[in-house]
Amino acid sequence: MKTDDRALIHLVFAFDGNILPAACVAMKSAVLGNGGRDDFILHILNPGFGEAELQAVREVMLECPNAKLRFITVTPNDFLGIVLPGPFMTYARLLIGRLIDAPRVIYLDSDILVVGNLLELWKLPFDGYALLAVPGHA
Repeated sequence: MKTDDRALIHLVFAFDGNILPAACVAMKSAVLGNGGRDDFILHILNPGFGEAELQAVREVMLECPNAKLRFITVTPNDFLGIVLPGPFMTYARLLIGRLIDAPRVIYLDSDILVVGNLLELWKLPFDGYALLAVPGHA
C-alpha cells in the first residue's frame, strides 16, 4: 500500500455497535477527505464485533482502497483494577499506546465528520510532547 511519495497515516477510532453508522461516516470522511493521495491504517478499537458488524464496516470502506482496516478487540479485562465511571469503550482510547505499534497516530472521535485533509495534522511536529490535541467544538 505504501509508496515513496505517499504518507502512511495511522488513524484510531474506538466505538461499539451503538454508534456504528456514525463511526462509518467518520472513518470514510477521514479517508476520502484526503483525496486518495495518501495511505491509511484504520485501527478500530471495538468490544469484539460480530461478523455482521465487521462486514458492515468493510462494506462502507470499499470505496477507500487506500485504507487498511485493523480491528482490535478491547474488553473490560483491559481495565482490571480500574474503576470506570461509565462504559469501558469510552476509555478505550487510553489503551492506544499499549495496543498500537505505530510511531504516531491520530485519534478521532467516532461521531465526527472530517471535512478536510488530515495530512497537515499528521505532519505537525511533536517537539518532545507525548501527544497533541485540539479543542472540541460543540
